[in-house]
Amino acid sequence: MDSVYIPSRGRYKTMSTHKHFERKGMKNWFYVVEPFEMLEYINALAEEGVEYPEQHVLAFDTDVYKEPYDPETNPKGYQYFDDEGWRPGLTTGPGPARNALIDFARERGEKHLWMMDDDIVLFAVDAFYFQKGVYTKGTKTKPGQERIDLIKSFELFERFLDKYDNVGLAEFEKSGMAMNHRRNKHLAIGGKTYSCIRINTEINIPWRSRYNDDVVYSLDYLKRGYVNVSSKIVAYATPESQQQAGGMTSAFKELGTLDKVRFLVKAFPDVSKLALKYGRIHHQVAYNRYKSPLILRDGASLDDLVYDLDSMGIDLDALVLETESV
Repeated sequence: MDSVYIPSRGRYKTMSTHKHFERKGMKNWFYVVEPFEMLEYINALAEEGVEYPEQHVLAFDTDVYKEPYDPETNPKGYQYFDDEGWRPGLTTGPGPARNALIDFARERGEKHLWMMDDDIVLFAVDAFYFQKGVYTKGTKTKPGQERIDLIKSFELFERFLDKYDNVGLAEFEKSGMAMNHRRNKHLAIGGKTYSCIRINTEINIPWRSRYNDDVVYSLDYLKRGYVNVSSKIVAYATPESQQQAGGMTSAFKELGTLDKVRFLVKAFPDVSKLALKYGRIHHQVAYNRYKSPLILRDGASLDDLVYDLDSMGIDLDALVLETESV
């Protein structure tokens, strides 16, 4: 499985994403933090019992990645779409950390990486794939008793993606979004990717925009002819938005939705606009403007992409939805 990089700020007491991989014996996961919090994260992991915790925390240079982009003096700087730059009291968004972690992966010689939010509390399998029904509430399991082999699930998806020439971003989808699908449709292409994203480090498209950076980033790939792929067979869950301290919670509570939308519209005025959705001001994006098909690599075959239920640890006689949670 590709390495997992987790940008994080102010959540060393509540971080949870690494636990899913640590309990499986996978060691190539890393929290990417600002220098002033590096020791806090190391100490928190040590208290948890993680071996060599200092190897799992990477601090990025904020003076490089948070300063405004300049093609000559600071090519790794950030594009803010405004004149505010980096100053006290104004968030940069998570984009600078995300750009830094991609560079960390490049320095390690990694062609792909998984970038995940720091608060993933659960991964689940869609049993509807096996004609057993749709999502339903599952139960927690103890370490060693999971019915999902999480690592093999990720590896299978990676093998699928690597058979295509023009994959841009790829994701496992958030559970709330995956549950909305009433038909047996397990792959979607051409949209936005959220919080569990596979990134190709050989594609040089930086994160940009202070707000709605994930939408802008997804559209940057689509506009260049790449195809974003979303899998709903495995889904993840996080706490409700803005319910957990740290991260972008305080910034989003202070910021109006209109301000967030304007960053997106400035970046992509041709496909995005302000709209009233879910009973509130929101953005609307015409993802269907981008219709590039997936292109299979020469000589590639999908015949070997088979779910081995025994090795995947999926028990069809168990609950409709089985979970691996922390």
